Amino acid sequence: MHKSLPLTAIIAGSLFLLTGCGVSHSANNQSSSASNSANSSKSSSTHTNSSNVTAPTSSSQQVNATSSASSSAQPNHQSVALSEAQQAQITAQFLAWAGQRARIGGMAVTDDYMDHGAAGFGDFFAATPDGLVQVQNQNNPGPNHFKIHAIGGVAFYTPIDGNLGVQTDLKGDFAEGYRVVARPDKPISKYLLGDNGTVYELQKPGDQVALSTGLGEFNDDGSYTSDNAVAPQDQFSISGDTAAQQELQKLLAPYRK
Repeated sequence: MHKSLPLTAIIAGSLFLLTGCGVSHSANNQSSSASNSANSSKSSSTHTNSSNVTAPTSSSQQVNATSSASSSAQPNHQSVALSEAQQAQITAQFLAWAGQRARIGGMAVTDDYMDHGAAGFGDFFAATPDGLVQVQNQNNPGPNHFKIHAIGGVAFYTPIDGNLGVQTDLKGDFAEGYRVVARPDKPISKYLLGDNGTVYELQKPGDQVALSTGLGEFNDDGSYTSDNAVAPQDQFSISGDTAAQQELQKLLAPYRK
């Protein structure tokens, strides 16, 4: 388990799973008192309206990422340039780690955290307190428009069939999504792994979560205007899961220069 923590610490760090679906911040004995503010303003003058996407976030949704019970080192939140192969490897490693925690909490976890049906040619993104995170690159407006890019992600849910831990794929097609695998009366938590070393989280009741939940899309020409661009209906917050934050920092450490 992560950083060779004793079993008691692992269980304590995983109580977020036992209390619903992965976001009981009190399990890590952390208080959410962040001063992070939404920052989605862009350097390109052709995207002046994109700053309207990220709404302010209350302090209850934020976490002081520097507080850590097991490490005094300051987390590094500088974005890291990663290849697709490196992103896939980090996601797979994080998924394996998350699978152990899911089993402890009687849950399942999958890396099918984001997807969409028929769409245009604009980039897909998620809104966070740190700004917009590029989730899928279609070069409209392209990766240089975003200061943060998604490495990958996972979704925790309570399985209908009782199969715990890592699940390799969702049953059914995109339209069915989590409905065929997750209990609708239990929450689903999506974890988005940013290349800045931050884990972002979106939790909603199971019957309100689809694969596309949390996704927004730019226009085909890379602009963002309220009349035809797709804005995300839900914003991710900075996850209060300290163990997950530490795990992503550990996985990114070899790639930092």
